[in-house]
Amino acid sequence: MEKETDNKNNAPVNGADTTNGTDYAAIRKISAMSKIPLSAAQRRDRARRRLKGAESRIETHEDRRDYYREIVNRREIVKIKRNGDRIVIQLSELDVEEYRAKKLMEEALLMQAKHDRDEYKQERDSLLGMNTAGLRQSLQNGRATEYARRMGPKTAEKVLAVVKENEAFGNLQRSAEGKRKEFRSILWDILVKVSPELKEELEDKPKLYTRVLDILQDQLKPVKQELPEQQPKSEEKKIPEKQTKPEDQEGGKK
Repeated sequence: MEKETDNKNNAPVNGADTTNGTDYAAIRKISAMSKIPLSAAQRRDRARRRLKGAESRIETHEDRRDYYREIVNRREIVKIKRNGDRIVIQLSELDVEEYRAKKLMEEALLMQAKHDRDEYKQERDSLLGMNTAGLRQSLQNGRATEYARRMGPKTAEKVLAVVKENEAFGNLQRSAEGKRKEFRSILWDILVKVSPELKEELEDKPKLYTRVLDILQDQLKPVKQELPEQQPKSEEKKIPEKQTKPEDQEGGKK
């Protein structure tokens, strides 16, 4: 005799065909959705949710552990009835061992929850760091640029004061009107020899060194003197001849 089956258990889910009560179409859909990469914001939200869940589990397991620990230590359970009556139930050794096992289980779950919390916290911090790395880099670049603008003239004076005493200073002056790469190389070689302190400072602050290069190269360039243009000679003004009136001419004839 064939065993009767419940038609409700074999009914298709949402009109989909099933085999042995399994909706393979739904499983494939869930599997495909799980492969979609999450955005940075979604990963941060997931890390926050995981961290919050781990912290909640820690509190729960700590409360249960403390509760079972108290029962094991007192070897009794205290119950309060609705009317306020207090009932104390003494536990047998077998009951105590049962609660001791529950306490050990909560301690194991607590340890796992703390491990998850540390892992999710590290993931969250890493994702937040990735999000703000660009902003921090922009801020550092802006500060370095402002520092170079503000301290450039003063630092250039210090550099010029020490390199003037070096025998290669003449080469540095001649290279000032040439290519920047050559001027930079000569200046750096002189700094390495005469002032390791300044060399180390400028090595740590490349934007400041660039600003110092601009200032010194402009200062050391020879000044080209342009000959004044010859102005055209001003034409001499001719004094107009005095014209005699006709009456004067007639008078002269008489």
